[in-house]
Amino acid sequence: MKSLGARLLLLVPLSLALEGCCDHGPEEALSTPPDRECMTGVEVGDDIAIWDCVDQQHVVAFRRASALFGCSAVQVQRVPCGQLTPYEQALDGDPCEYGRPRGD
Repeated sequence: MKSLGARLLLLVPLSLALEGCCDHGPEEALSTPPDRECMTGVEVGDDIAIWDCVDQQHVVAFRRASALFGCSAVQVQRVPCGQLTPYEQALDGDPCEYGRPRGD
């Protein structure tokens, strides 16, 4: 039976490999900086970037992120300016209203 230390050493390369998928965040979905960015959750949640109106489109980019399991692919939703994306509608409005700013 392997010791706890040996098991933990096996998890280090796995967690580093999974972190690699977190290289490109939602804030990189467009060439212009987002109007706001935030995160929901602490250990597990969403990384979110929002552009209020770029080229007549309201854009929300997001990905699911986990401290242990890495990140999902970034999803981008676009609707006409002034409307809510399906992601925002599912959350009853601006997800950054209750999320915490990224980098905190």
